[in-house]
Amino acid sequence: MNKFFEGVVSAEYFYLCIDDSNIPYPEYNLFASQGIYPFVKYEKELGLINEYCFTITKTFSKQLEDAEQKLKIQKIEKIEPFAEGYGYFTSYEYEESLQGILWDRQWLFEIVTAAQLVMLLSSFFETKAREIYEWFIKDKIIEIGAFDKKTAKIDMYLKSLQTKNCHLDKLDDIISFFRQVRKVRNLFVHEQWDDLTRHLSEIKLCEIIGRISAAFYIIEDIYIKNRQN
Repeated sequence: MNKFFEGVVSAEYFYLCIDDSNIPYPEYNLFASQGIYPFVKYEKELGLINEYCFTITKTFSKQLEDAEQKLKIQKIEKIEPFAEGYGYFTSYEYEESLQGILWDRQWLFEIVTAAQLVMLLSSFFETKAREIYEWFIKDKIIEIGAFDKKTAKIDMYLKSLQTKNCHLDKLDDIISFFRQVRKVRNLFVHEQWDDLTRHLSEIKLCEIIGRISAAFYIIEDIYIKNRQN
């Protein structure tokens, strides 16, 4: 399996997992909420997106395995199939056809689908971060900060929370990580395939989900501590 998709599991895994050392990524946890609304809702929505990512991963992985197996068999048995409307294929033509199908599926799965899942998660996180930002301003938990117009939205939303003196290092780490995630979105939109391939090789899908879950936990903890003061 492509490295980007490694470690993605169904939500059922977190119900059944007893040994934390088996979790594929340390912060990959769909049940981190401390029970405060709307963080419980965000957690559920992230869980549904995780299930979608898991289903996509399993489906495309099976298609790639099938294509690889057909090509492997063809290289051994040298089949010359008959196709309605085309006649007989030579074994070489059929092998080349199967190789083309495999390459197409690999590109669709490992580049296009991977980038689309990154954009889905990035958009989800940005939307929820904006909701939290507006909620915290309304409740005077934070004040509206002065940011450069070029500041990315997620950077602005998360940096505004750093007026609260807790979890600063962890938020810095999440901000830095999502700058890398944002590059994937930009490279995909501009069809810079070589750079996109390289950036996708440096992150994992379960890591993106994990960082979003961790961010929700941190922000929820900021809210709880502020309410206690």
